[in-house]
Amino acid sequence: MQHKRITIAVLAERLGLSKGSVSKALKDSKEIAFDTRVKVKALATELGYQPSAIAQAIRSGSMRSVGLVLRTDGVHNHKPFLSSFLDGISRRLGKDGYTLTLATASTEDEMLKAHANLAATKSVDAFVLPRTMLCDKRAHLLNKLHIPFVMYGRTDGGDQYAWYDINQEGYFSSIVDQLIDLGHREFLYLGGDSTYYYEKVRRKGFLTAVEAHSNVRFECIDDIIDVKEGRSAAFASWSSPTPATAIVCALDRAALGALHCAQSLGLKAGADISIIGYDGIPEGEYSQPPLSTCVVDNFQSGYQIAEMLLQQLSGKPASSLQQLGEAKVLLRGTTGPAQHNSVTLAQHLIKKK
Repeated sequence: MQHKRITIAVLAERLGLSKGSVSKALKDSKEIAFDTRVKVKALATELGYQPSAIAQAIRSGSMRSVGLVLRTDGVHNHKPFLSSFLDGISRRLGKDGYTLTLATASTEDEMLKAHANLAATKSVDAFVLPRTMLCDKRAHLLNKLHIPFVMYGRTDGGDQYAWYDINQEGYFSSIVDQLIDLGHREFLYLGGDSTYYYEKVRRKGFLTAVEAHSNVRFECIDDIIDVKEGRSAAFASWSSPTPATAIVCALDRAALGALHCAQSLGLKAGADISIIGYDGIPEGEYSQPPLSTCVVDNFQSGYQIAEMLLQQLSGKPASSLQQLGEAKVLLRGTTGPAQHNSVTLAQHLIKKK
């Protein structure tokens, strides 16, 4: 059985008042007698009256909605962090009566069009921009349109933008230092997609740590973004005369590829070699051995981004809304003390053939 929606007209009929008087009473207008205002509000509460969101939007010019466009194609999708991130955003927005409007796109051009369409139709008041690029056209578009947004990440030339990011530079510098303390001196860094800002700071953190030690050798390979590419890059290193004893990966997917390669060559991760990634994807927890990585509280990240966006909508300057969060290191079974240097590892690999 459907219940009749409680409207101002229903309240007016029950109380024998005009709709205009009820509307003013609900707004606590002094034009309406105090006793009448009390009666109207009491009945509204009793019957569960909720003002029309559409009507409020028309009056205020605000849809009380925040837009987020997700990329869904292949390795560029947002799956590793999506559900908890959206939950955090929605929970915070809901406390202030805002909703989250989602759209999807398969390419960068489609992403831009989706943002432009939502803006042109005034479907949302502001945007969250996840996975920022070095040159992020979404941010440039919204800035030009004077539409508020908060980025999950940063972008080159974006000092005036609001952003929330994870201290990825600090994470990668820290894990390399830990691996050096464990005796590793030969490193391979498998970088992520070099068009994204995350890769810039992850690589910088890695380089900061290895370049501080004159006795450390390293190689960096860009754009290793899936399991197959991670496996191939690791195989190339372990087939060379100077194989890496530690592989540091910008993405867990690449790290899992390196782990598969190690197993195929008879190497024991966490003993013969060390491998560590970033993302904390579920597959890493159940690999053998479990993958060393980091985890980010994506619920808290989403919640904080929504908080910053609401502050911006209330008038706070975007440039004053910039914050770094921290990642938690998870040293599992794929990292351990170095049992080989590059020479002895090469000899060990020859014996395994």
